[in-house]
Amino acid sequence: MYKKLLAFAVGATLSVSASATITYTQYDFGNQDISGWFVQRDDNKAISNYRIQVHGQYVSANFQPFGQESNIVSANVTHNGDGPTSFVLFDVLNEVYTETLRVTFESGTMGYSAFYEQRINPAYFRPGYDVHDAKVSAFAGVTESAVNSAMALEMSSNVGYIDGINHIVPTHRVPEPATLGLLVIGAVGVAGATRRRKISE
Repeated sequence: MYKKLLAFAVGATLSVSASATITYTQYDFGNQDISGWFVQRDDNKAISNYRIQVHGQYVSANFQPFGQESNIVSANVTHNGDGPTSFVLFDVLNEVYTETLRVTFESGTMGYSAFYEQRINPAYFRPGYDVHDAKVSAFAGVTESAVNSAMALEMSSNVGYIDGINHIVPTHRVPEPATLGLLVIGAVGVAGATRRRKISE
């Protein structure tokens, strides 16, 4: 009985301390096409919060977490987890248009490319309505900055995410062909060594 209570107490203490030690990194955009920032957790690379603005010809979009009307829909990181998380955002603009922003980071770097798309929602479609596709930025970069302490506390009290944002743990990209090749060579080498050992025995 006492052992069970002790185990429960230790588990509860560890879970509390784990949630209290969540750390974050903020990445800032700073060019004529995209401004704003996003925050990701350091442990699982999930996007915890963001405020992003897109600027350009016929484009003036604002993205921030707002449940089913504006949110992150997918995320992925490089196979080794280096660099910022790539992600896709959407925003429903006045119920008429849906805006999508895809930000893709190069493997293990701070450089990204971005693609903005605005599409008319089917219920509001009329002949002659435009669909605006725009590659708003190519191979720009982000910079790291400190996360506001009040925001970090708010996110940590909500299991590591700002209120209203989808809790998406990023998937990992498939390794590049070169990495796969090295894995195959390693596997063949291990198999060969095992076979030689058996023959010598």
